Amino acid sequence: MSVEGIVLKHGEAHGVTLHETRVDYLVTAEQSKQCSLFEFTVAAGTKPGRMLLITAPSGHEKYFDERRDLIAKGGKPDPEALAKLRAKYDTVQLATLTPG
Repeated sequence: MSVEGIVLKHGEAHGVTLHETRVDYLVTAEQSKQCSLFEFTVAAGTKPGRMLLITAPSGHEKYFDERRDLIAKGGKPDPEALAKLRAKYDTVQLATLTPG
């Protein structure tokens, strides 16, 4: 089994912005079959908070892409559409990514 290294400098990762939260795709299904790796940067209070998220199996970036598309429609995303999206990707979201 062979493992290739992935080196990204700050700002090189592509991703999505979900309201005031930036999700950078560090490792996706293109690079790994086992997992995906994301860095969240949340605009909060005095300075941004950052979080690393690892998901298995890989491919969870599709969830964030589809969520971005729901937000792009304008207004508050339809709760039923969000529930279907979360179910599709077997996701339980504990905190909101949408403002108030």
